[in-house]
Amino acid sequence: MYLKFFEEPSKNTLLQTLKEVEETTVYKSVMILATANLEMTSDDFLNVLNSLHIKVFGGLFPQVVFEDKSFETGLIVVAMEQDVELIKLENISDPDFNLEDFIDPELSIDFNTIFVFIDGLAKGISNVINELFNEFGLDVNYIGGGSGSMSMQQEPCLFTNDSFFDDGAILALMTTQSGIGVSHGWKDLTGPFKITDSFQNVIKAINGEPAFELYKRVIAQYTDLEITEEAFYDIAKSYPFGITMLDDHRIVRDPIKVVDGKYLECVGNVPNGSFVYILSGNRDDLLAAAKEALKKGEMNYNGSDQKSYIFIDCISRALYLKESFLYEVTTVYHPEYQMFGALTLGEISNTGKEYLEYYNKTIVVGVIES
Repeated sequence: MYLKFFEEPSKNTLLQTLKEVEETTVYKSVMILATANLEMTSDDFLNVLNSLHIKVFGGLFPQVVFEDKSFETGLIVVAMEQDVELIKLENISDPDFNLEDFIDPELSIDFNTIFVFIDGLAKGISNVINELFNEFGLDVNYIGGGSGSMSMQQEPCLFTNDSFFDDGAILALMTTQSGIGVSHGWKDLTGPFKITDSFQNVIKAINGEPAFELYKRVIAQYTDLEITEEAFYDIAKSYPFGITMLDDHRIVRDPIKVVDGKYLECVGNVPNGSFVYILSGNRDDLLAAAKEALKKGEMNYNGSDQKSYIFIDCISRALYLKESFLYEVTTVYHPEYQMFGALTLGEISNTGKEYLEYYNKTIVVGVIES
């Protein structure tokens, strides 16, 4: 595996690097992780991708991670010797979306790992995750996350050789071995509450009450903080929802804004009829979760000693931890191994043979054979 980081990439330097990668003939595919504030969706950049004969895929994210640091501006080229089978999913928010429509029925690659990059602001994320599980099961590892920017405006944020697009996803099926670890460190503050009305990623009512009214009252009761619509996320980023699973596991959901003065929009779907807790966290518990995710990833890895680490973490964890977020990155980093990744709008992974989920405020560590 070949990694190259550019903090301020120009079209010419990027083109030169990609051409050099292509001309080696060793590398069969290239993953590009870039920050959303770069001018990546221009015709110039697309022309660079169009000119390549090797497969290219990637996404735009709030931040990228290279070695032991995260960057608000930057681009990472990850060239891999393994070939990939790329599946480009479009219009995933369409109620008639069907994963099978995009999969070649003669797909024959013997894959062990699937990289999944998805528009983090699309409405159909949960449907894609469910269909991935139904199609491929849990005999493979999944790792990836939601692309997009902190503007929370849906814009083209995914790309392959031929196009930039939004409301979609990229599946990169690879033969490489991997081990995945997932953890979040958030604890129950209060609950449970029943979601009595929701549609996709918008919670309309909790316990029969308008969602924002109940959430605002509970936050004030437990924290003495007055949460307003105008400054909603400044406080809400510290108090996410946790969807209750059968084994008492919590799937974290990040409320990001108030809709129509009474509903709460989240990153990821919240099923109608589900039970949720309001969660809280502290620095020590979140940093301990990074150690746990690393430990799980390494325990689940059965590949060779030639390995790299991929770090997928939620941008809202970085916003919550502030200066302490550096310790979360350095907790995972091994100086003797390559590490790369992104801070995402939601994280995608399986936890062994039990779940395939779209997470929020969660750290995913992948150990990847390189």
